[in-house]
Amino acid sequence: MKYALTLYEDSWSGNRLDPTSGKVVGYRVAGMPQGEEAHIANFGTLDQSEWRIIRSNGGTEGNWTGHYESAEGALDVLRKEFD
Repeated sequence: MKYALTLYEDSWSGNRLDPTSGKVVGYRVAGMPQGEEAHIANFGTLDQSEWRIIRSNGGTEGNWTGHYESAEGALDVLRKEFD
């Protein structure tokens, strides 16, 4: 079954007074199968990204995986799992 996976911003590098003022450093992945969740986050610096994926299934969380140059690249990996 094919799923329409989409990124939704949920973490920024901004300051405490305006947390959404900085660059996006994390996304929630919408459109996952029932009971599954995924998040994509930048573990690198703001100048040199290193995006990783974490998934959970039925409330059981996995480990952060992968080393991707962009959030979209990480999302493409998830999309290929459902093609």
